[in-house]
Amino acid sequence: MNGCKIILRLPQEKDKGSLISMRNNTELQHKVMARPRTNTSAMVTEWLERRLGDACSLFFIIAEKSGDLPCGYIQLVNIDFMDGTGELGILLDDDFQGRGYGSEALRLFEEYVQKELSLRKVILKVLAHRNNVIAFYERSGYSRVGFYTRHHRQQGKYLDVMMMEKHL
Repeated sequence: MNGCKIILRLPQEKDKGSLISMRNNTELQHKVMARPRTNTSAMVTEWLERRLGDACSLFFIIAEKSGDLPCGYIQLVNIDFMDGTGELGILLDDDFQGRGYGSEALRLFEEYVQKELSLRKVILKVLAHRNNVIAFYERSGYSRVGFYTRHHRQQGKYLDVMMMEKHL
């Protein structure tokens, strides 16, 4: 899928170094509520194989259009084809944030899942204190629909989690 600034594509072998770096970036992983741990090349390969082999998941690399440089990924997990829903996850490496790549990736991805998979709603969870991320999703048409208090454990503390959704 081609946008003005980015493309969404399946992962390639050349992406592995960038993915290893992102998966080993503890701060970045905390931002997306992942459980940071050391990731070897083999572990990243296994993670990708699980994502790509799961019939209820969709995974794309977000790459800069000029140079095809991987800058993140976007995924939908727990796709429920009966209900037409899936759970969104998006990660952009720190160096690529603030350039409009996330907005464009999200727009392309939503168009794809609506047209190709006939999904009607995307849901997501975000740490409730990440106001800039919540604002990004609201600008993209997502609504706040719920709140888990003291839900996600991170660095010895329990953090609140906001639930959001968008009807496509």
